[in-house]
Amino acid sequence: MDPYILGSAFGAAVIIALISFFIAGVLKRLVSVGLAVVLGFCIAGAIVTGLAAYGMADGAQPNWNRSAFAYGVPSALAAFCALFLRNRLDREEQGMSWARGIVVLALAVGALLGARLSMVDEVYADEELLLSDPLTVGLRAVRDEYPALWEHLSSDLRAAEMSSKSLFPVASDFYQRHQAEFYRHASDKAVVHMSMTIQDKLEYLSKVAPELCVELALGRPSARIPEVLPYEYKLSEAKALEVLIRSAGQGNSGIAPLHEAETEVVGAWEHLAGMYPDDFYAATNAASGEDHNSEAACKGFVALQGFLLERPESTFARMSRSKLNFDPQVQLSADAQNQMALASLHAEAALLSESTPEQLDAVTTLVGGAYKNGRFTYAYELRSTDISVDSLEENFEQSSLASFCDSLDVNWAIELGVIFEFEYTFLNGSSHSILVDSARCNAAN
Repeated sequence: MDPYILGSAFGAAVIIALISFFIAGVLKRLVSVGLAVVLGFCIAGAIVTGLAAYGMADGAQPNWNRSAFAYGVPSALAAFCALFLRNRLDREEQGMSWARGIVVLALAVGALLGARLSMVDEVYADEELLLSDPLTVGLRAVRDEYPALWEHLSSDLRAAEMSSKSLFPVASDFYQRHQAEFYRHASDKAVVHMSMTIQDKLEYLSKVAPELCVELALGRPSARIPEVLPYEYKLSEAKALEVLIRSAGQGNSGIAPLHEAETEVVGAWEHLAGMYPDDFYAATNAASGEDHNSEAACKGFVALQGFLLERPESTFARMSRSKLNFDPQVQLSADAQNQMALASLHAEAALLSESTPEQLDAVTTLVGGAYKNGRFTYAYELRSTDISVDSLEENFEQSSLASFCDSLDVNWAIELGVIFEFEYTFLNGSSHSILVDSARCNAAN
């Protein structure tokens, strides 16, 4: 039971009981005890209901509905029981009888019922009550700018209010369902502002609940997020939502076509792969539903969003409004999917550079790796004057080429047109590169 309802019911019952018993005590000198009790409840109910109606008005018109529910209902129910048990009350004037107990019980039940009905009336009659919480500031904008949406949302909010539940999860779920529509109409500046607010939320979750951060980044926000987020983050998001909705039609650069959005998204993933390879792999595994490290994946998504937010305001906003961002039925084009697959080569090159230099044998040291413009380069240093370009080529052709082309780690990339370069630097400072592409691999097989 809602503590607010219990408190209201207890207060109403005590007030009515004290006044009615006082009145009954006066009236029983003139009429029978049973009738005095009945009249006591009736008169007390009328007095308290009238006073409460003006007290609840808060300077406006008397609120007869709420006062009648809160005080009239319990008084009437107690009076009815007293009337039904009037003869019994007459015979048991002294002390506490079972008849008096039933009347008191009726008063208590009536007070609970009245408090509940009063709350229902308050919630449904006073729309401002729903929006009194600062966290609903964004919903005020919905009411003003999207009246059709507000009609459905207000019903959900009232249901939550009646259940004494937080309105924030209702508002958050509503935003997720209509985010695409709000973004389409909002200004570029407001879209960026909202995205930065979400970025702040992701960064906070990365420290306290990285698994929730991953779910939010993937567009599947957990119901636990409102429980974890501090109040200031919720308020910041609510204010950003208000700005987003009220900015409709102001400074909107439109929606990016699919190819434009793909370019931005793929570019950000490539940047992430080159900068933070471990986080890149964790984030891609999370996105594909595979096992992943939530902490690393969250860091990856935070960095990814950060890279996108570095783009010009209009570019980011156009990309954010694209179907690629909101429509789960829209898939990356075949070319973009290939580019996403090849982004892993940026990560491999970064990891390779982190682990080098590595002494492979007495004369060969792997000193680095790089991937750029469709070419993956392995860089080596040779510490022998006895190795010539011809011997290097011949040795590679005979002992390494076939196994390299057949390797599952690289043959998919070769099929996508990637050229692998083995760059050797000699002691005299000169260098020689051995190139492996699909044509050379086909010839080797």
